[in-house]
Amino acid sequence: MGHCELAAPTRKRRPAAASLPLDVKPIARAVGVFDLATPATLKSVCFAFLTLGVFWRLVRYTLQFPIWGDEAFVCLNFLDQNYAALMGPLKCGQVAPLLFLWGELAAYQWLGGSELAVRLIPLLAGLGSMFLFYRLAWRTLQPLAATIAVGILAVAYWPVAMSNTVKPYSLDLLMALALLVPAVEWLRQPSQSRWLTLLTGLCPLAIFSSYPAVFVAGAVSLAILPELLRNARRLDWARYAVLNLVLVGAFLLHFGLVATRQLSPESGRLESYLQNYWSDGFPSANIGEFGPWLVRIHTGRMCAYPIGSSNGGSVITTLLFVVGLVRLVRQRHANTGLLVLLTAPFILNFVAAVMGKYPYGGCCRLSQHLAPAICLLAGWGLSTVIEQCSRTSQDQRRWVVALCIALALVPAVGMARDFYKPYKDLRVLHARERFQQLLARVAPHDRIVVLCPPDQVDPVHRWLLSQYGNRIAWDSQPAAESNKPEQTVWGIDFHGAASPDLQAMHFGQYSLQHAEVECRVYQRGRLQRSSRFDLSQVSSTNHAGGAVP
Repeated sequence: MGHCELAAPTRKRRPAAASLPLDVKPIARAVGVFDLATPATLKSVCFAFLTLGVFWRLVRYTLQFPIWGDEAFVCLNFLDQNYAALMGPLKCGQVAPLLFLWGELAAYQWLGGSELAVRLIPLLAGLGSMFLFYRLAWRTLQPLAATIAVGILAVAYWPVAMSNTVKPYSLDLLMALALLVPAVEWLRQPSQSRWLTLLTGLCPLAIFSSYPAVFVAGAVSLAILPELLRNARRLDWARYAVLNLVLVGAFLLHFGLVATRQLSPESGRLESYLQNYWSDGFPSANIGEFGPWLVRIHTGRMCAYPIGSSNGGSVITTLLFVVGLVRLVRQRHANTGLLVLLTAPFILNFVAAVMGKYPYGGCCRLSQHLAPAICLLAGWGLSTVIEQCSRTSQDQRRWVVALCIALALVPAVGMARDFYKPYKDLRVLHARERFQQLLARVAPHDRIVVLCPPDQVDPVHRWLLSQYGNRIAWDSQPAAESNKPEQTVWGIDFHGAASPDLQAMHFGQYSLQHAEVECRVYQRGRLQRSSRFDLSQVSSTNHAGGAVP
């Protein structure tokens, strides 16, 4: 195979024109000066989608959603850990690749613990992913299919959300694309050995930055093999051998030094807990349950692009994906490498799920490494449907305009929702606002003391308190300094469950503790007066409407 560009799609005429889902004739006439069949115009549409995707990610980033439970579990590991300690078991039962942890620790140490600082790396990964995917799509698909694929990924909810979450999922997407792009370039031009050299250098970076990147790296290795078998050259075989040695070595090193220690902490329960937590992503041994599970997984959140849901909520994307896959299979003789490249990550991921090592589907955030293949084939499938439903070029243009409007509505509605609800968890938003308002009452020379040790405070409140640095003292006896004429001590006490155990970490089920504040005024070491109030008595704005006590 000399190249992997897909053959130009053929158009079949239908006896009657298909009706459009909405009246876009005025809009189509307004853009009639542009020929939507030309690659130049379609590239302009692509850049419009990319602009929308960048804008939505930046809007969500600047809104600074408060760090919520899942993110706080990760962030607590940066408070008192060094780079070497992050290679061992993590607090709150977390599992994350090493380079993600090191990058987040560096951002925390250099930029502070604000939402903008700790979410910077996921944001940059999300932005970079879009432009890498643009290159991948235009190297593998025809212009219309590539434009649709780029539009789907750029405005899809899950990649946007993961770009603003202190979790490694946006790096999963970035590293998958970092491997796929040079692999496609080599398949297009096997004589260009620099792409194999680049892949060899990228493999360790990808594997140390993303656990599921190994599935994509394995797919790259398998996709290269058919071309080598057809046009074997000793030097290429040597480069291929080095690539695989580096791939296997990086995986074993990262798995041995980091993953096994994260999955086997002193409690010895984390791996079994995660298997139970993500049980929907592991196939059942019962043959009668396997078929329904397979359908549920492939029509659920794994294929939620640009939007979708579990329990069949993504069935339209799945059907389009199947149409694109059928087209690719029919061209397998000319596109064997591309077929392997896009399907092997699913197969390898499924094998890992059978072994109980990594869930297959179940949730879109764990399947970001599969997003490039899903969006590419769904884009190809949708372009095929448009071509089949169009009798004339004017019909096709109307369908494309309608599709562009539909895709543009996704970020428009998403940004409106983000402005209206700038939080993942309303309880955390209220807690952050109340602490901010409490700290605004405290004079610079006052002392603030938490009346219990850090490990007895729930992760969300502990992370919030850590943002105030030296203004917060962790002590059980808030005595005033006797050498000052007057000293005000603000004591914060927490009641309820302490830091959650593994079973309490279920998505959305962690509990925020009840916080009580005691204000004590001392004069030369003697208590003069005191008052107590619940932190909930500090006024807070309810972003869902109304007032919160």
